[in-house]
Amino acid sequence: MFQTQPKLAVLSWTYSFSWGELGLSLRVPIRGATPADVWGYPDRRLTRFPVLRRLCWSGADGDASFTPTTATTYNFPRPIMFYRNLVIGSYAILKPPSGARVQVLCVSDTLKLDGVIYVSGLGAPGGSAGGGGVGGAGGGGVIVVARKIDGSGMILANGLKGGDGVSTGSAGTSGSSGVYKGVSIPAGAGGCASYNGGGGGSGIWGSGGNGGYNAVGNGCAGGRNPKDIRFIVLDSDIYYDGYAGGGGAGFESSATQSAGGGGGGGGLIIIISDNPVPSITLQARGGDGGKSYSVTLGGGGGGGGGLIIVVAPDDNSIKDVSGGAGGSPYGASGEAGLALFIQAYPYEVIQ
Repeated sequence: MFQTQPKLAVLSWTYSFSWGELGLSLRVPIRGATPADVWGYPDRRLTRFPVLRRLCWSGADGDASFTPTTATTYNFPRPIMFYRNLVIGSYAILKPPSGARVQVLCVSDTLKLDGVIYVSGLGAPGGSAGGGGVGGAGGGGVIVVARKIDGSGMILANGLKGGDGVSTGSAGTSGSSGVYKGVSIPAGAGGCASYNGGGGGSGIWGSGGNGGYNAVGNGCAGGRNPKDIRFIVLDSDIYYDGYAGGGGAGFESSATQSAGGGGGGGGLIIIISDNPVPSITLQARGGDGGKSYSVTLGGGGGGGGGLIIVVAPDDNSIKDVSGGAGGSPYGASGEAGLALFIQAYPYEVIQ
């Protein structure tokens, strides 16, 4: 397998992609290295990678077109698809199959995206509560490897908003943790003490905000993202563990009122294309915290932002990895995520 050797002396930390026996190995440093360090070639020859020849360019699932005339939601048949051409019309919403949290798309010719690829809220679930104030679910993940992308559609991997408090609440639970290659993506805490809003879930990159506490400010803890120790590895396991943490649910007050729930963390979007990426919209935002039932209770913390990486000759996409806003009152906002563009050029036309 081809291995790159980035100049570790200039890196603070490194993300690593690998498709194991399929032959793709790509290290993406966060800062401080040149494209040659990333790709291993001075001219950044994108299609040197065997996976683009041996798997992603197979087109084994043929051509597919989703072009309804009214808003319609579809599910991909499998968590990884190998299309020759894929058309997603402006009224189409495409989701992973039931139970999947990450969708991988290999398109050997053209992905025409005018509709939506949607994995928002498909990550770890938020904390539950008997009344309102539930935690928002984290965002899932989308990985696209395509020769060419056209259109002006959207890929959404956002965390969901925490629930607002209601008049008949009950003690809330913490959200569920996300996971990325065996490294936990922390959930927001819930139900930590009376009057507390739930903490925001951690995104794939950003940390979640703390929930509000009465009129003081620091309520249930948001998920702290361990981004300094994580490596992103793109192989068969990515289909099952690439999603953000959920927000914690708000606490109750004498079973009569509930605080706001924390927002879910933003998820993951990776795009690798032989051609420039057009002005599609890419979102991996943290969910907003829910507001409390009254000013005597805290709002939920916002979810942390996610991670977007685009690898292509040029990139015109519109990216949003912002952290979610804290819920009223006193919920803290989530930390912003990370958006990266790695410039790489095609080497040859693959038949």
